[in-house]
Amino acid sequence: MTTSLDVSEKLPKGLIEVYSQIHGIAAELSIPLLIVGATARDIILVHGYNAAIERGTKDVDFGIEVQNWEHYEVLRTALIEARFTPHSKRAHQLDTTDSDGLPWEIDLIPFGGV
Repeated sequence: MTTSLDVSEKLPKGLIEVYSQIHGIAAELSIPLLIVGATARDIILVHGYNAAIERGTKDVDFGIEVQNWEHYEVLRTALIEARFTPHSKRAHQLDTTDSDGLPWEIDLIPFGGV
């Protein structure tokens, strides 16, 4: 059995733009990724099933499949060149503001060959 949820009209426009930009850059570099963590939960439960859940943070966790740490750095550098700002204390975090003016913390969580 396969179940698909169409949440395309339910997510904030600015956040969709952030997702799209990260996905596009990762795709150009042939780096598979997926949204994980609380954001993944919210997409399914809040936007798919209208559950009432409050978020404590404005972060989006991306699981990124990389071959090694150099491969990770290639994606991180490409995102910084695109408009994402490195966090001063957390190497895995980039900060951005979406087109709606909302700030987001982007966490890049590597898996695979690292």
